[in-house]
Amino acid sequence: EGWLDDKRFTSAYVNWCTPWGYTIEETWKDCVARPYTAGTFIWTGFDYRGEIAPYAWPAVITRYGLLDLCGFYKEVAHYLRAWWKPDEPHIFLMPHWNWTPEEKILVRCYANTAEVELFLNGESLGRRKMPENDRLEWEVDYAPGELKAIGYSTDGSILAEDNRKTAGEPVSIKTATEQTGDILIVTATVVDGNGTICPEADTLVEFTAEGPARLLGVGNGNPVSHEPDQGTNQRKAFNGLCQAIYQAATTESEISVKSSFVRKP
Repeated sequence: EGWLDDKRFTSAYVNWCTPWGYTIEETWKDCVARPYTAGTFIWTGFDYRGEIAPYAWPAVITRYGLLDLCGFYKEVAHYLRAWWKPDEPHIFLMPHWNWTPEEKILVRCYANTAEVELFLNGESLGRRKMPENDRLEWEVDYAPGELKAIGYSTDGSILAEDNRKTAGEPVSIKTATEQTGDILIVTATVVDGNGTICPEADTLVEFTAEGPARLLGVGNGNPVSHEPDQGTNQRKAFNGLCQAIYQAATTESEISVKSSFVRKP
């Protein structure tokens, strides 16, 4: 109870895991408590098709992954990122910051800095020590604007920052690409007029490419999406994100790609 919402999504706060296993946080704490262990076994790295869990239809995938089907980080992946490399400052703040006024929001921060201070619209909500291999939480009265976390070293130096901003209406798309060999991964992010990601956007996006490349598929990480992954160059955004994967004719092919709204939101 409390881990499943009315849209049939599991909560990022619960850190869902297989019933025969342990959560990411539990597993990591067990690992670091034993100097003779080198790491952990994760079921699974990615969400996957072929079976569905933790419940059935309309889900179409199993969502035990640390990453979703597109390779986008789930929130708890930042916990492992922080503590796997504790000498490399890392901080992550959740959730997004588009809510209803007068709501109380449970804010969680994953970080590996000595202390973290939380700010809402420039006002400090408290500076706390970060427990080793753990996380911090605040209960915050929602107000639109900017939620910011600053991570400090033991001497008070700023090591890392993260923020969440209230987004306006979707107006454009940011396109980012990543290439590995002849594979080109294109990520589309729906943003407002200030370039802030629209975390609730489900706008239909179209991908186009110029040059010798073929489209392998599209996706958005949505565990209950019934949209086709292949045979189309369009995909709805999920949490403001969607993706296309192309294969170039050669590793030296010049490809130009873009993403656009199928129709303006």
